[in-house]
Parts: sequence; C-alpha cells; structure tokens
Amino acid sequence: MKSYTLEIEQENVAEKVIWLLKHFKDEGITIKENYSVNQEVKNSITQAVNEMNMIKKGKIEAKPIEDLLNAL
Repeated sequence: MKSYTLEIEQENVAEKVIWLLKHFKDEGITIKENYSVNQEVKNSITQAVNEMNMIKKGKIEAKPIEDLLNAL
C-alpha cells in the first residue's frame, strides 16, 4: 500500500481533486482529510494569544507558574 499527502491551496481545486479520487473508491482508494488537525492547532494558538492579550489588558489574571508546571 502507498500513501500520499496532497497540499492544495485553492479550495475549488481541492474539491475537484477529491471529486476525481472518489471515483476510485471501488479500486481501494481511501480519502482521509487531515484539515481538522491543522484547524485544531490554529484554534488553540488563537485562544492562547487571546488569553495573553486579556492578561496584558488586566481583564483576567495570570495563573501562577507552579500551577502550570503541576498540570504537566
């Protein structure tokens, strides 16, 4: 079995490629989208930046470093 990763920048091109590959499902082609992992990482970073900005503005309090280290 061989596995390939495609990185397609344009959404409309990605849809066309997926449409084409779906025609080969009976031949054993499996399509796995890993977009959700990337989106999850982006969401996590965005949340962290937002929290840092809120701490800087005094809207929320920072947690002690000991709490962070204990959580790890």
